[in-house]
Parts: sequence; structure tokens; C-alpha cells
Amino acid sequence: MDHCVEEGGIELRNSNLPPFNQLKGRKIFNYELIEEIGNGKVGVVYKAYNKDINHYRAVKIIPKKKLRQNWQIEFIKVAKLEGIAQVAQYHDHKPHDNEPYEMFDGESFACILWEYINGDNLRDFIRKKPKAMTLEVILNITDQLLQAFRAMKEEGISHNDLHEGNILIYFDKRMSNPEIPRIKITDFGIGGSHDELKPKDDYRELARILHNLLELIDPSDLSDGKALFLYDKFLEFIRKKLLERNPTVGTFVQNPQELIDILSKIPNEYNSIAVIKSNKLSHPFDYLRCEQIGNSFELLQLLYSQNFPGYDDLLRRNNTILTGPRGCGKTTIFRNLSLKTQLLAGNKRGVSGNFIGIYYHSYDLYFAFPYLKSLKDDERRAIIHYFNLSILYEILDLLFIASDSEKFGNMISDNEVKEFQFHIKKYFNTYTYPPQGSNILRNLMSFIIGEKKALRDWFDRKKGAIKPDFISLDFIKEMTSYLQKNLRLFKDKPIYYLLDDYSLPTVSQQLQETLNDFILFPSEGSEHFFKISTESIVTFYPFNSKNKMMIENREYVVVDLGDYFLKEDYSIIENFISEVINNRLKNSEKIDTKYHDIRLILGANPYESYNELARQVRNEKPRGKKRRVLYYGWPTVVDLCSGDIANILELIKKMFEMVGPDNFSDPNGVKIPLSYREDDTLKATHLQDKAIREAGNEFLQKIGAIPEDQYGPKLKKIVEAFGRIAHWYLLNKNSKNLEGNPPHQAFRIEMQKAPELDDVSKKIYENLIKYGIFLRDIRGKSQRGNVVDRLYLRRILVPTFKLTPNKRDSIRLEESEFLLLLNKPEICKDMPTLKKQATKAKFLLDDKQMRITDE
Repeated sequence: MDHCVEEGGIELRNSNLPPFNQLKGRKIFNYELIEEIGNGKVGVVYKAYNKDINHYRAVKIIPKKKLRQNWQIEFIKVAKLEGIAQVAQYHDHKPHDNEPYEMFDGESFACILWEYINGDNLRDFIRKKPKAMTLEVILNITDQLLQAFRAMKEEGISHNDLHEGNILIYFDKRMSNPEIPRIKITDFGIGGSHDELKPKDDYRELARILHNLLELIDPSDLSDGKALFLYDKFLEFIRKKLLERNPTVGTFVQNPQELIDILSKIPNEYNSIAVIKSNKLSHPFDYLRCEQIGNSFELLQLLYSQNFPGYDDLLRRNNTILTGPRGCGKTTIFRNLSLKTQLLAGNKRGVSGNFIGIYYHSYDLYFAFPYLKSLKDDERRAIIHYFNLSILYEILDLLFIASDSEKFGNMISDNEVKEFQFHIKKYFNTYTYPPQGSNILRNLMSFIIGEKKALRDWFDRKKGAIKPDFISLDFIKEMTSYLQKNLRLFKDKPIYYLLDDYSLPTVSQQLQETLNDFILFPSEGSEHFFKISTESIVTFYPFNSKNKMMIENREYVVVDLGDYFLKEDYSIIENFISEVINNRLKNSEKIDTKYHDIRLILGANPYESYNELARQVRNEKPRGKKRRVLYYGWPTVVDLCSGDIANILELIKKMFEMVGPDNFSDPNGVKIPLSYREDDTLKATHLQDKAIREAGNEFLQKIGAIPEDQYGPKLKKIVEAFGRIAHWYLLNKNSKNLEGNPPHQAFRIEMQKAPELDDVSKKIYENLIKYGIFLRDIRGKSQRGNVVDRLYLRRILVPTFKLTPNKRDSIRLEESEFLLLLNKPEICKDMPTLKKQATKAKFLLDDKQMRITDE
């Protein structure tokens, strides 16, 4: 149980609790209360001793008037975790059965007997011993907490109030490695005695806790290459693994065993970087997602292609919102556009380019300000101040790398660094010049880290924290102008500030509207632009703190990578995807040159056109008969890509694994194009077709695993309903005014008019977009004089519903039909049923409205 703290960091004791140590000397459960060791909102905790058996316990004591319904939920939860080493164990409680409440001075108390831990909670531990938090210790603590999460998952238990005060740290001399700190999680009671609190997501809280621990380490002090690598990889683990809530990204999401496995591999990955530096991958499908690469900059460059659709539009001199389905490579693009990545990869061409890219991961904002509600002016200024400090740190980090004369020559002169230090001093009176011969840039970086911490301490109202002097709101504009005028590296070049993962809800509405006050407005006096990546267009909040809407094509432009994959010529898409895959094949140790072209490995489609495929679907025999439609061939795989490159890489990986990846090292090991296994003499299973169908089915199941508060099960039903409707069209309708009357082929919804959505329907609709289940064509199509969105089904699902990737036709829905699809997908068996049910629902709605009007 944590101590209660009021504003200003002064300990505040709840007036309903007994005075400090008042119960000392009393006996409960044959244990004498020795001293009070903690207090919280609802009770106190005493250390207790049983002299008969020379044994200690902890006793939580709660006034009866502070109990809530189901207050026993805490020890009911913990009883299910009996024997789990990372959880403080429950032993007994009263009242129960014939055991009455404990009485002290005429007042009734509930008492719970717990395992006693001789240690500190994590908050007190790091306050007393901040230097004890090394990378090794933090990794070890993370593993122990995930071990507890694994047990909790098995029992269907969540903690819901995890924080530093509920994690105990102790050392056990009986263990073979007694110097390693052990943890115990306590206080599972949010569902009971303080159920007025809103439950918090355990994984997000764990990410926040670990990020705070990592901030105790100054990365500029990590001169050892392995330590810096581990720091960066662990930071990515926190951001991209623990914080992830979207199960369509991978099976690791909120899966403690997979997270433990990923964590355990981090220390060993440093040794594999030597392979990367020789420009070879050990396996072509390692690092399917950029975040898995960490700061292996050579690999980032090796696997990167500038030929992605939308590249030229992204680099135009505008503020830009970059979006697209998960796995489309937004992070890869931004990190490769940063000059830091290019320099560390040994690519000096970025210096001679026509812009300077500076990368910043926006989750840093979440960890600094995780729980914001209404904000006062000073708090908004503090957020902007923190953001300015963060951008300055990234600038300093770039300059530190560029100042390495052995690698990059005289890119940054000593005099430029000294003058820059004098310039920064104008903003920070507390900055102290380092001793002669010290590294100025490292000193500045350490100072900025301290300033960021001081700002957070003040924002969190920690004891003794002082309100900082906020730097100018125009700081970034002024800093950009200085760099462009005074440093040769920046001379006459615009600066692109690359803000990655600027997405709701992690980067909250309050954060976005505060920063939108200035980052999306024209930068007079300096040439800089913000390039902002967000999960989808609905995770960008287009308002500022004055509730003024940021207008697309005025304050910013949108580059939607999914949209480009819908609209670009096939040849452009095909060239890009093949380049990405072939880069991997050519730069892998164990892939023979025979297999360096994915076009040859997968071969041609088994049909001349999608019209022919559609006719095959119509004529397909029931399962068990011979005539079965097959989806395979390189052009088919290209047309299944909605911009989700990571999904396509996973699909190709699956095909390689079906054959046996080691066989690709032998020029005679694999017969291409891939078709059937040699031992499949009956040709029962076409490998490409099997992999393609499995990929779609797995994505569909992942949709259903989206949390219920995000309508995951309903989203899955909506997709299945649309799949049935689209398949019905293909079987029963023909495309109009086309020679040969080909089957109607559609995976696109066209609404007759923009629907008016209630709050629930709007949330469902936005989640269809947010999770990339449907891709929104924001240009839409004119229907009855209006321009409305068109929605494209994620194309990896096309084979799942026996459709074709043909973009010619649409499924047109009336407003009532679309609303029914969103809210009652289970009754949408086919298009006639949908129309019938929608007409009935519309009649009932009109009748109800008429009766209301009559009244």
C-alpha cells in the first residue's frame, strides 16, 4: 500500500484512518503489530510479529466505513496466484464465517494477513538508490513482472492499478544470485475497497513504470556500444511491444509469454549485429517490422526503398500527416529520412540532400504526460516547453554524431559548437559551461535531460520541485533559423521534424490540441515543416486548444500510403514490393542467387484475368470435390497488398517455411515457381494458396481479438457480413455494360450519402478505419450530388471470402443499410436480406419518429 501524497509532495494522511502507529502493540491473528509501514486511501499496513514461531507478516487494516461492495476481491484474486513468486501471498482475513470484525477503540476494522516483504516499494527504492537501476537490473525486473503477468493471464486476472507503490523490491540472501533484486506485486484491490477508481491497463502501466526507470540512465553516458544498443532496443520494446494494443499487429500483443521470449533475446541480438554490418542477413525475413531493428542503422538503410508510392508527395515543403495501415512502413520511412540514421549507416549523401530530417518518437510525450484531463494555461505551456526540450535534444544528438571528425571530417567545426552553446545559454540561465576539454554537446545533452526531468517533477507536483522558466513558444522557429544561418550543415536547407506515432489515444487529445497550437502553422522567418505519422486519419486530432479546426490542404496535407496503393499503377506498386523483398533475398547469407527474384519464385497467376477467376469462383464445386479455386502467383500477391508491407513479408515468409527455408541455400533445393511439395503426389495442397488463405484467416481472427471496448468481436462480424454480401454479388450479379457480362466483383463500399452516425456507430466506423480493416478513400465519389467516403476491404481478406482483387465494381449501400451493417451484422446474410432488414428498420424508425412528432 502506497503512501498518500498531496499537491506539493507533502504526505497527506486520510482523516478516516487511525493516527500513525496508534495500533502498535495490538494483536491480530496471534501477531503483534510492531510498526506502521504504509498507509493509503482506505487503510494502513503494519508489520506484525508472532514470537511463538519467530515469524513476520504484514497486516492491512481497513476501517469498516471505508469498505466497498466486493472488498474481498483483492485476496480472492491473489488466492488464485498462490505460489507465484512475484506476487505477495495472502494468508488470512477477517471478518469471515464466524470471525467478526476486529474492534479497536469501539470501531470496526477489516484485517487481511499478508506475506511480509523486507524491502521498499519501487518508488522509495529508486528515491534512495537511483544509481542502482542499471540496464541489467531493469531488464531483470521486467522479466519478473512479465512472469507475474503470465500467471495472471492464466487465471484471467488483471491488477488494474499497477504503479511504483504497488511493486515491492527486496533481496533474498538465500538465492544463488542474492545481488539481483526481487519483486512482489501487491494491492490487487481496485475492484473492491476503492472501486470508484477507473481500472488502468496493466501493460500500459508497466510500460510507463519501465520507461521511468530507463530515464534514470543518461544514454549519453553509455559509451559502450553494447550498452547503448541494449538501451535503444529496450526502449523500442517498451514503445512497440508493451504499449501495443492492436492484436492485428502480432500475437505478442498483451501476451506475456511471447513478450518474455522477445525480452530474453535482446541481449543476444547485439552479437548478430556483426552479421548485419557485413551487409548480410542471417534470414531474409528477420526484422519484418522496423521497430524490431532498433538502432541498427546499416540494416535500416539496407532494407529501405525510396520507391514507395507517395515518396515525392511526402517530401514536398508542407506540413504533412503520414498515415496508412499498420505494417506499411511509416516508422521505417521516417527513420530513414532522418540525417542521424543516414550518418550512422555510413551514408553521407544525406548531408548533400535538399533537406535535413530530425526524428522524434511521440510516445516520449505519453510517458511524460500519461493522464491528462482539463489543462490550465501553465500546464499547456509546460507541455510545449517539454516538447521544445525534446526537439532540442534530438538536434544536439544529431550534432554530436555529425561532429565525429574521424568518420565525417569537418562537418561541424569546434567553433560552430562553441557558438551554438553560447546561443543556447541565452535560453537557459541555469546552464553551466563544462570544464575545458569536455565534450560540449554531451554536456548540453545531459543538461537537457535534467531540464526535462525537472519539468516533469514540477508538473507532477513533486516535493521541492520548482516551476521552470518556460522558453519561448517560438523556440523551434528561432532555433531552426539559427541553425540555417550559422551552421554549414543546415545552410539553405529546410528542416523536416519527423514526429512518429502521433496517434490517439496514446498521444492524447489534450497533448495533440496543445501542440497543434503551433506545429501546424506556417513558419515565417525559418523554413521548417512537421511531418507527422499517425496510425490512421482518425487517430489524428485536427483541433487546437482553442477548438479551432486544422484545415486539410491549408495547415497540412495528408499522405495516406494505403490510398496510394489503391490508386497507383500496378507497375509502380509491383516494382516497389519486389524491390523490398528482393533486397532481403539478395542480402541474406543462406539464399542462393537462383532465388533472388520473388517474381520467379512465385510465378504467374493461374488465370488470365480476374474475370476468369470470378467465373472459377462461380463454378467452384463444394468442398471435397475436385474443382477448387486457387489463389497464387506473384501478381495475385501484389494485388493483395493494401500498403501493409509487413503483412506481405509475413505471407512470403510463410511460403518459404512451408518449403523449408534451408532448401533455398541449394540451387537445386526448391522447384520454382512454388506449387506443391514433392511428397504431395496427389497435389492436394498448393503451397501458395494455403499460405494466402491462412494469412487472411489469421488476420480475421486477430480482428476478433481486438478488445471488446474497441468492439473487436463486432468488427469481425461486420467484416464477415460484408464478405458474405460481396460473395453473393459475385455469384448472382454481373457487371453492367461490359462485354461478356463478367461477374460483379467488388470489395469496395460506396455509400449513397454520408451517413449520420450516433456515438456508438461512429466509434465502430472509426475503428474499422483505425485498425485498417477497411481503407478509406478520402476523395470518395459523387453520389446524388455529394462526395462521400468509399471504403475498401483490406485486400489480404479477399481470398477469405472468395472474392477477387478487381477494383472495378462497388457495393452501393443506402444509409439505413450501412447503419444496419454496422450495428446488426449478424443478420446480414446476403444483399437481399440486408435490403429487407434495412427497409424494415427504416420503417420502424420513421414510425417512431412520426409518433414523437404527433405527440
